[in-house]
Amino acid sequence: MRRSAVLNPSRGDHGPPWILGALVVQGATAFVLGIDRASLAGDELATLAGTLTDDSLLDVVRTSAPYHNHPPLYYAFLWFWGNALGTSETLLRLPSALFMAGCVPLLYTLGRSLTGRWAAVFACQLLVFSPTALHYAHEARPYALFCLLSLASLHLLLSILATDGSVGWRRYAAYGVMLFAVCATHPYSVFVLLGQVAVVSLFGSGRRRAFVKTWLATIGGLAPLAVQFAANSTKMESFLRWPEHVNVPTDPRVLDFLGLPFWLVFGDPSASSVIASVLAGSAFLFLARGFLRTAGGPMLGVAVYAAVLLVLPVLTVVLWANIFVGRYFIAALPVVVLLGAGALARGTVWRPGSVVLCALVLSLAIPGAVRYHKSPDRTQWREAVSYILQNASEHDAVMLKGESRIASQTAWDYYAENACVPVWTMRRTESDHLASDDAARILRSDPPPRIWMTKSGPRRDRAIVAELEELLSDYDFIAVASFVGMDVYRGDRATDRTSRHGPPGQ
Repeated sequence: MRRSAVLNPSRGDHGPPWILGALVVQGATAFVLGIDRASLAGDELATLAGTLTDDSLLDVVRTSAPYHNHPPLYYAFLWFWGNALGTSETLLRLPSALFMAGCVPLLYTLGRSLTGRWAAVFACQLLVFSPTALHYAHEARPYALFCLLSLASLHLLLSILATDGSVGWRRYAAYGVMLFAVCATHPYSVFVLLGQVAVVSLFGSGRRRAFVKTWLATIGGLAPLAVQFAANSTKMESFLRWPEHVNVPTDPRVLDFLGLPFWLVFGDPSASSVIASVLAGSAFLFLARGFLRTAGGPMLGVAVYAAVLLVLPVLTVVLWANIFVGRYFIAALPVVVLLGAGALARGTVWRPGSVVLCALVLSLAIPGAVRYHKSPDRTQWREAVSYILQNASEHDAVMLKGESRIASQTAWDYYAENACVPVWTMRRTESDHLASDDAARILRSDPPPRIWMTKSGPRRDRAIVAELEELLSDYDFIAVASFVGMDVYRGDRATDRTSRHGPPGQ
């Protein structure tokens, strides 16, 4: 099979340049809009605590593996960004929004070359209205950067394969640098690399040796990161150390994989996403023959790459639970979108039929984006802290119970700033119980008249150790407020010990 028959960007319909400009503006607007609507929560607070502190850049790089389970590129970048511009919610998330917006011109350029201008525009529309893309664009974590760099490295790889003449070493060097950046951003880059190896193996006749040299050089440059991960493997809260029963691939969620490509585009299960999945799947089956005839040749490389990114992680049993819990398929999102857009937009010679199908699918994707903007699914730390501060006095105390110790303490410090109330968090011990020496000391020496307690959902809740539970039994706790992922309880000192009841969750 000749290379030009498989990957030839000269077939693309380039169209007027204003289209690309309009898509870039649309993407930037879509991903930046509402960036500060949700409070920082979960892993974002770990990013804040582990990156934008008084630590040096060297400390951030050195602790990225044990602290975040990630390579250091994103955290090193955010260290510079935060120290130069600030640490507001908007500024912390703005890089992720810009990274995801950067996927739009890359996706359009690649799609225009492989499937034509009309299909490329449709692919960009699916990306900017994808709730999954919006989620990662609004999260101060490395996933948006991982998505952008993965797409950019694939773009460079396909451009080299599509060149009929000789390719200079600078092109391979640029590709190698981009691949190095991918690997320095997220551990799941191993699947990105394997997907690109598969593409070159199938379609890289005459260029395989040059690519092998590039990969070896990239892997050699990553040796220090590999050593860092190996040295910190016992400290990392990794999926490799999860209980065995969590990783056994007998969970019914195996069926989720069948709908994974559509879940990536349409977001969490809903009536519109189910309808869209059925519609898009049926359209692909009926139009597959036409799609392969008109666009299948140049899209085969993308299809191989997407298949590896989707299938290999699922076949890796030890990563099973982490895949579905962590939503780490983000690198596959652009190529999945491009495949779907190509199938629908170029799957039939009857253009009006393709337009109708694409319009229906897009109309079903938009409600998911609207739903995400209206109610982002994150723990509302900002609202919970604000509620407590509005109702607590300086003689009260606050007990942060829920999520991790680092996230709880960071959330309070970030949103409460200089609040004059004693605060403590649960501390993890070797037995994996939660204790608090500070809480016990405060309750023994100077019991506050009232304790405010934050408590996340039961999935993350853990029992309080016996000593602290006994001290807290002197307080009557009642639920006074409820927020997304977070409840607030108020505990008053019991005047009648026979009527007291323990803290929530007991």
